[in-house]
Amino acid sequence: MQFVNNLNNLTVDDQYFMEVPVQQGPSNVPTGNIGLVGTFSRGPLNTPTLVTSYPDLVKKFGEVDQNFSLTGPITARGIFKQGNTNVYVVRISSSTNPATYAKVYLYDSNNNLVMILQAATPGSWGDALTATVSNGTKPGTFKISLQYGSESETWDNLVIAQPATPIAGAVLVSTIFGPNGQSQLATATFPSTPNINAPANGTYAFTGGTDGADASPADYIGSNMNGVKTGLYALDNAPVNLVLCAEQSDPSVNQALAQNAQSITQNGGLPRDAVITFPKGTPVANLASLMSQFDTDRVFPCYLWQQIYDPVTNSNQVVSPLGFFAGLLAQLSPHLSPGNKPIFGTLGVDPNMNIGPSDLATMAQARVNAVGVPTPAGPLGVRGGFTASQTAGDPQQIYVRRMKDYIDQLVYTIGGQFVDQPITPDLMRQVYQSVDNILYPMKNPASPSDQMIADYKITCDNTNNPPSSTGQNRLICDYAVKLLNMNRFMIFRTQIGAGVVITSTHQGQ
Repeated sequence: MQFVNNLNNLTVDDQYFMEVPVQQGPSNVPTGNIGLVGTFSRGPLNTPTLVTSYPDLVKKFGEVDQNFSLTGPITARGIFKQGNTNVYVVRISSSTNPATYAKVYLYDSNNNLVMILQAATPGSWGDALTATVSNGTKPGTFKISLQYGSESETWDNLVIAQPATPIAGAVLVSTIFGPNGQSQLATATFPSTPNINAPANGTYAFTGGTDGADASPADYIGSNMNGVKTGLYALDNAPVNLVLCAEQSDPSVNQALAQNAQSITQNGGLPRDAVITFPKGTPVANLASLMSQFDTDRVFPCYLWQQIYDPVTNSNQVVSPLGFFAGLLAQLSPHLSPGNKPIFGTLGVDPNMNIGPSDLATMAQARVNAVGVPTPAGPLGVRGGFTASQTAGDPQQIYVRRMKDYIDQLVYTIGGQFVDQPITPDLMRQVYQSVDNILYPMKNPASPSDQMIADYKITCDNTNNPPSSTGQNRLICDYAVKLLNMNRFMIFRTQIGAGVVITSTHQGQ
């Protein structure tokens, strides 16, 4: 038996019923998917691409460069130092000095151009690519072998075009290196007047690739012109919860990140939050002024640039805290605060910043999360768990914002099965039971250490579904959730109507 509780935590007389078998709610929804915009040496431009580990990122987008000029690998390395996660990478390029493709020109034995091989994506990575041409296994054909580090491809029995007497088993070069060809390393273009001769044997190096690394703040922000989305806009449809721009601290980028998080969430996307920081060397006393331009619980500010050891350059470098903080959040269950949690891969804060207890207090008053500082737990980690909200009643703690989104998404997902169903007492019981299936394990998990909420209450019956509502084919489910360490309930109202599921929240008493 299960009792129906109203939002005042009172058992309603004579209203009880047998549990109704319904679909079990999902045990999890994404809470740590990261959207990262940055510059890289390899990979497609302005195309969200999922990477799940640092080796995966290096293969798809390249390693940290010797000059430390590429922002993406630096921030990504901080993310993955906290543990593997899902990162949707958007590679950008400078609009004034855009990335270019490395190429190699292949000529026949008479020094006439046969084809131009071009690296599959722009960037300096292509300058390490070589093409070796040799005789094919079948007479009248040739072979091309591509080599890039440990990656290689070999294509045998190639012909530019079939001769008058076709060669059985020969493969047209265009099927391998054409726009939709099989090669993952290169594409090809051909002279306007085709040269059907085989290219001369030899090993040839690609040259001319550049990264477009000097991207401006406007390049990170990007645009949406004629349906072509660049920069942050390219992440519009990506399933991300946290969005950041690699190593960026410009005020215009921070504002764009805040706007992106709010706009995507308000327009029905996966709830999204922005991780921002401030310019290297900013005095702690100036943070309150910089924070005054933000008043939203969808911005998570962090500061204190980090000193790291970089094995690529064999030197210590100073990098932003963005990757470390975002990577930590991605690994945390949404009901946990990042405060007093360790971070990995840092030697501590920028050695030019002399941070003492009074500075940490100033940062807390400014609602900026300190990264890479000693924590009460012992190791270097995070002090604070603040959002940028300055509005009373808004979630001013990161875990509150994330738990609201988490619960909202769980109920939204399970509520979809009830859209456009006739509203009956039985449907109300099914909706009630479905929400209960989601919230009960959060309050009463198998292991007490996994508890996510302190209490909850649900109402989905005639008391909050009068004829004026059901007559419009709209079912309302009200549920109140008290988080751990909170005295007040958060009030959720989910409306299941014609083709939609809408959830709104506010702070209860």
